[in-house]
Amino acid sequence: GDGGGLYVDNCEVVNITECRFEGNASGKAGTVDNSERGGHGGGLYFSSCNPFIDKCSISNNRTENGGVPYGYPGENGGNGGGIFCSSSCLLTVKNTVISHNQTGNGSTGQMFVVADTSGGCGGSGAGVYCYNAMIDHCEIYNNQTGRGGNVINMNGSGYAGQGGDGAGIYCVFAKIGDSIITQNITGDGGDGTCFTHSAFYETYGGNGGFGAGIYSTSSSIDNCSILANKTGDGGSATGSGVSYIGQSGDGGFGGGIYCGSDSVVERSLIGNNLTGHGG
Repeated sequence: GDGGGLYVDNCEVVNITECRFEGNASGKAGTVDNSERGGHGGGLYFSSCNPFIDKCSISNNRTENGGVPYGYPGENGGNGGGIFCSSSCLLTVKNTVISHNQTGNGSTGQMFVVADTSGGCGGSGAGVYCYNAMIDHCEIYNNQTGRGGNVINMNGSGYAGQGGDGAGIYCVFAKIGDSIITQNITGDGGDGTCFTHSAFYETYGGNGGFGAGIYSTSSSIDNCSILANKTGDGGSATGSGVSYIGQSGDGGFGGGIYCGSDSVVERSLIGNNLTGHGG
């Protein structure tokens, strides 16, 4: 299930002040035939509301790994280790510490019939996962997204899962000011393994997660310190058989910030961030 510490749905006003959300976890995914993604929102989950969070601590929360299928594609880890907000929300966070949260790993994909398959992706937004947010005077540090799931293919092409994006913040439209975002890490890509002896198949390692500090399509970032964040490494690709071809994954892009063209960054310190290595 979603919302390990708090679940709010269809509520017009949500004000959370001077609270601590620590050590919560979303529900586990199913296994085998009932496999599914890990639950979203390890600490807090919001849908169809506009939450306002002030002077809080959101730490050591996590989402679960994707379910473990047998003979099927892998499932994704849950998003939003600290905070998850659906697309129907406008999130406001002020004067809050968001630290040491984690998202779940993607699960391994396996396929034993003639078909392509893939590993699940690691959950995104270890600190914050949202679509629309205003974040002001916050400290967001030491959050980590999940690893991409491996893939094992015997009779088709295989694509390992990507590590989760946006370890500190994953937000489509974000306005971020006067905040410190540091030492966040995105997950590594999964590894691909292929066993084939008679047909031409390909296997791809997963990419490391993008945007370790911030992942955003459109963002305004003002007077922030974005320091010492790191994206994950790409996964490997290995196999056997005369007709096998493999390609390892890329290290994640955007150690400090990964953003789209409609973004503005000003009066900020961005330093000592790293991108991951290729598989």
